Amino acid sequence: MIDFNVRSYMKSILPDGNYDFKVTACDMKPTRNNPECRFVGVTLEVISGFRKGSRFFDNFNIYNVKDTVQDMGRARFAEFCDAISVPDLKNIGEAMGCMGNANLGQDSYVDKNGEVRHKNVVTKYSKIIGQKDNEVVTDGIIRDEKVPFDDDIAF
Repeated sequence: MIDFNVRSYMKSILPDGNYDFKVTACDMKPTRNNPECRFVGVTLEVISGFRKGSRFFDNFNIYNVKDTVQDMGRARFAEFCDAISVPDLKNIGEAMGCMGNANLGQDSYVDKNGEVRHKNVVTKYSKIIGQKDNEVVTDGIIRDEKVPFDDDIAF
């Protein structure tokens, strides 16, 4: 009998492709270099196929002193919100449990120890196939209204 989770020993980098996901964590945090700049960080969990249960992450730089960085971050965040069918998102909590689809690629970077690391990057967000524009999918249930939360995002 194997008494450990084999999947937990697999590489954390997902192969390139499309993945249906559920939002399992979503917070707004200050950036490391400037506490006046803030980003939304999301944890997304794959909900189907062999990679079900695997997680990937994304950040959206929605408040930045550089207008171009802020505009790019807000455009990506808008694409994410549209994919999870919450285009009028006003607080972070509204994203929790919502589902969408992400096209993942891979990127490499050098960490602070000089080692080359690999990470997943989302190249595009979209709705889950078959989902209508006004439907919000949470925990596998399609519904037409949003659940109220209280973490306001002021734009």
